[in-house]
Amino acid sequence: MVRATYNDSIIRPGAYFVYVARTNESVNESSLAGIMGSGNLFFSLKLDNESVSVNVHGNGSAEFRIASVRDGMATVQVIASGTDALIRYSGNIAQFWDKESVISTESQGNTTLVAVRDFSITREYKMNIHTGEVYDLKGKYYGRTLLFYNQNVKPELSLFTAPNGLNVSVSKVTTINMTVITYYKRFLPPLIQAITTPYAVSSAYITAKGKSVLTHDPASGLLLSYFGFSWADFQAAGFSLFGGIDRKGFSIPGKDEMFAPGLVLAETNVLGSVAKVRYSPETSPLIYVYLISLLLAVASALLEVRGWEGS
Repeated sequence: MVRATYNDSIIRPGAYFVYVARTNESVNESSLAGIMGSGNLFFSLKLDNESVSVNVHGNGSAEFRIASVRDGMATVQVIASGTDALIRYSGNIAQFWDKESVISTESQGNTTLVAVRDFSITREYKMNIHTGEVYDLKGKYYGRTLLFYNQNVKPELSLFTAPNGLNVSVSKVTTINMTVITYYKRFLPPLIQAITTPYAVSSAYITAKGKSVLTHDPASGLLLSYFGFSWADFQAAGFSLFGGIDRKGFSIPGKDEMFAPGLVLAETNVLGSVAKVRYSPETSPLIYVYLISLLLAVASALLEVRGWEGS
């Protein structure tokens, strides 16, 4: 068993960590139901035994909040929210959006498509603060948390099992001698980047495959950014697939700085009060070279939204 005791000041009741995937363009509400593609934030889950997929084309976020810590186990809430989203499901489910936020609703066979201005859904899971092991509320084991980093995160370390049954582990851990910019603050080097072995996820009519890339701050142990499609924390909370990319901040301001890829840390209450980083797309050009290198790093990652076909 890998021992991975984490900082008590980080994992404590009331601690929260918010990651965002923001858009860099406006969304036309009238055409939201017809937009194809993954969006900026995308996820799938089971609700009332029905498959649900959500594609956020506006601004999306994933918040991790420590609800309680008892006997070495933390109860963690995952709060997924977003604006200008397209929700697809079959059957009857408990709605996680307000009636006033609905833009349009249509049916395609047995499938319902709902375009909403905003939504929020909360799920919970358990995490062993000594080992990093993650469980759902019924006690089923899902793997190791990637929300926090410690010295035991090494190549060949088993992380989780993908929904298709493939075991996913750490393939590479490297030191980044660059300043990484998040919406929370700039994190100075050295930083740690962990890359997983390749895997595929296919659930609720969303298919994705590739690798996960995670950037951590070893000084605090915090996850700074996450580019991938699934991990144990999300699965234990009921999300079979969860991913996204912050398009607004996907840039590089300087030679020795880079904006973290994927979902980016926007806010936390565990590192004290700091001035948030201001980001302007007008003054920070898109970095196509970095985009290409990232795509190479995730080994031909592919994401597509398959059509919903009524039966």
